Amino acid sequence: MCKIVIIFNFFNILKWRYFTLGLNDKEVLELRKKYGSNEITRKKNNTFFKILLESLSDPIIKILLIALSIKIVFLFKNLV
Repeated sequence: MCKIVIIFNFFNILKWRYFTLGLNDKEVLELRKKYGSNEITRKKNNTFFKILLESLSDPIIKILLIALSIKIVFLFKNLV
């Protein structure tokens, strides 16, 4: 245990009082101001429908949909 404390003091990573006692309220507030809070930001979830609507705005997709609709029209015209 003593070797761990000596190593931490040597590299100035942690001090003995932080290692055993933790931070007091004042130190917590100061460190939050300096480094920010320890929170993970959530990124937006892309739903299937949102991705589908975004892909429909692509001009190539619009051309392919028009070609598909023309093909379907001629398919049903030949059946009648």
